[in-house]
Amino acid sequence: MSADLDELAYNLSTSESSPGWPTAADLQHGSLERREKAWQHVLMGKKIVSVIEKGMEETQVAESILPENHRFIGVGLMELMDYDEDRLTIDVDENKVVRKVSFR
Repeated sequence: MSADLDELAYNLSTSESSPGWPTAADLQHGSLERREKAWQHVLMGKKIVSVIEKGMEETQVAESILPENHRFIGVGLMELMDYDEDRLTIDVDENKVVRKVSFR
């Protein structure tokens, strides 16, 4: 995952819309609030895929960049009610497009 995050951070740092933010460190370390905002910036409105299709980098995110401790919730997906403040919870629609991101 680290290499994928480094590549993502580099791509974000050269992006005109958000130069330099978030970095790989923002996604992995720091307060929950900072990590949550960083992941929201990366994921919101994008489709989670196994492999990003050529030319779709702006609308798709590879599942391989997600932290090990993550889960998907949404329509038709089973959701356990256990609480883990260090788990990235990704709420997706039926097409795996991200609607909400939080740590819980």
